[in-house]
Amino acid sequence: MKFFKALIAGAALLLAAPTALCQEKLEASKLSVDINMRADFTYEDIQGEETHSGFHGRFFNLMVNGDIYKGLSFSIRQRLNKFGAMNNDVFGATDWVYLNYRINPSFSVQAGKQVVLIGGFEYDKPPIDVFFGSRFFYNIACYQFGASGTWYPNEKNSVSFQICNSPYAPMASSNYAYNLFWSGDFGFYKALWSVNLIEYERGEYLNFIALGNQFTFDILNFQLDIMNRATRHQKFLFSDYSIIANLEVKLTDWLTADIKGGYDRFRAIPGDPMHQDHQFYGGGFEFFPLHGSRDLRLHIIGANYYDNEGVRHTEAMAGLTWAVNLVRKK
Repeated sequence: MKFFKALIAGAALLLAAPTALCQEKLEASKLSVDINMRADFTYEDIQGEETHSGFHGRFFNLMVNGDIYKGLSFSIRQRLNKFGAMNNDVFGATDWVYLNYRINPSFSVQAGKQVVLIGGFEYDKPPIDVFFGSRFFYNIACYQFGASGTWYPNEKNSVSFQICNSPYAPMASSNYAYNLFWSGDFGFYKALWSVNLIEYERGEYLNFIALGNQFTFDILNFQLDIMNRATRHQKFLFSDYSIIANLEVKLTDWLTADIKGGYDRFRAIPGDPMHQDHQFYGGGFEFFPLHGSRDLRLHIIGANYYDNEGVRHTEAMAGLTWAVNLVRKK
């Protein structure tokens, strides 16, 4: 049955890309190449242990985006400080690499290594911009090979369906994830919602309802993510869940204050090493010293959280993030 599902998904992708694509003339191509990097000085107090401190390079990313033919584009994000080939995975350091074909203004299809389509604004945020987060954010393998299709009913909404490898199991396990995702933009309110059926073992599924909500009023930006996870082994609602709240206050054009907190409960998967409750909270400031640009960011952050073993961590960090465009061809 799974073989036929995968076969149908592949056939649909091929049928959606008509042979007319091969006949399109190559027009003036677009290309952009960017890099960004983040480094922190961190002081950490771990319950029952000595304190630790030091300088850390967190991220070093290369991003390449461009057009191949009319309607056919590609996107790549490569982590230059991560070496996946050492784990026998040549794409382990590649967050995503995919082709996207815009069939018409209403439909597109995509294939390659992609972000697994799960709702929520914390999950959607680039890791380089997450100073501390939920246990779910840190433990989900959110980049997987697969195929997806997107319908754009209007300029404010998109609905996507994706079939990809399960983020809970290696490709050789033949486990898959089936994801239905809605993105909506209504000005002061934005939504990133999904329902997901994710196979964590052969024939065993984890059901997600992930509701990401963002409210923007003048200088305030409030994000509230509610995610419920369940298997057939438990009651459906609030046995396994994450709730994350984040408030951003734009004090000036160059200064933003952030407050964030949340709670995770993991009960769905039998034997899950994260089978505990986790709370986290913290906040800080982001500075943008370059006038009219956010390519340079300084940050000061403090956070308190509990790890998978229930040990309390208190962290204070200060650091910088910078971004540079190397190539921009229009």
